[in-house]
Amino acid sequence: NEVQSLAEAIDKMSGDIKRYVNGIMTAEARAETAAEKAETMTAIALQDALTHVKSKAAYLLKEEELNHKISDGTAEFGIVMVDLNNLKKINDTYGHDKGDEYVTGSCRMICNVYCHSPIYRVGGDEFIVVLEGRDYADREKLYEQLGSDFVKSRKSADRDPWNRYSAAGGMAVFDSRSDRDADDVFKRADEI
Repeated sequence: NEVQSLAEAIDKMSGDIKRYVNGIMTAEARAETAAEKAETMTAIALQDALTHVKSKAAYLLKEEELNHKISDGTAEFGIVMVDLNNLKKINDTYGHDKGDEYVTGSCRMICNVYCHSPIYRVGGDEFIVVLEGRDYADREKLYEQLGSDFVKSRKSADRDPWNRYSAAGGMAVFDSRSDRDADDVFKRADEI
């Protein structure tokens, strides 16, 4: 009789715990609204997880914005394409964690030069800077500085190989006489 009473008490307690946990889960589900979920998902999609600059999805939205400005005649922008060198070699030789350090360190250099323009990681080793405002006005000086910074870093023999950043790049400026859309500017920057 005592064993049966104990078993019934345990069953009741187990049921109470299940109801309690289900109640908490239901309350948590209600607390995060659909709008909050959508906002969170959008923020995740628009930011590169490794470097925390904007993602390729964010670049595609920016491209739409630039195309709108082109169509209404208010476009004034440039694009810098930066393609990191040696990432595969670093990944293969030292491991992907060192490759990640190489990518994030290179990204930091780009961000330090172009602090007034959005930067996008559009591939494993590819970055795009959309030059706007002050960075657009100073584009030649900044592009030269970026190249110089990468050369200086690459030649720093006292650094580990994954901290010696190297990149190829190109810059193009929107020209209303020849560019139909932002992709035309991107293609010219990517060819250089």
